[in-house]
Amino acid sequence: MNLVEQWIIYRENKAKVLRDIRYGRMDYVDLSSWGFLDRFFAFLIAAKFFKLCACSYPSPRVKVEIPPWFLLAVVIQMKLHSENAYLKLKAILRSGSILSRLKFNIGLKDGGFNHKNRHEREIPIDQDTVRKYFRDSDPDKVICWFNSDVVK
Repeated sequence: MNLVEQWIIYRENKAKVLRDIRYGRMDYVDLSSWGFLDRFFAFLIAAKFFKLCACSYPSPRVKVEIPPWFLLAVVIQMKLHSENAYLKLKAILRSGSILSRLKFNIGLKDGGFNHKNRHEREIPIDQDTVRKYFRDSDPDKVICWFNSDVVK
């Protein structure tokens, strides 16, 4: 199967959205206005902030299956939404304003980065994976990284 067959294209479909709202099939609803937080996140992506930070992040993993820049972007997105519970990650990553405004409207059908999933995914990463990655990070090294590399 080639890569094009694995893509999902997200597109605007007002009739489907209204029908899903009417029947209660929404797990997260967000305002569609482009606020400061969305513009700030777009700036971080455009400036390649996450890729720069990922180069020096003190990763707790020897084998890299999920790009560290993506993990950092996920945690920043959670903080911008004032969420501390990783269970909310699914709703945040499916946020329409981020997908549409950043032109990030292509995803993989099977989700995930390492293609080890037994079940189809709706988002590219499991909330438990993000939680464990940052839980396993050495706090002293992360503080040192933040105070030196990120500040640069």
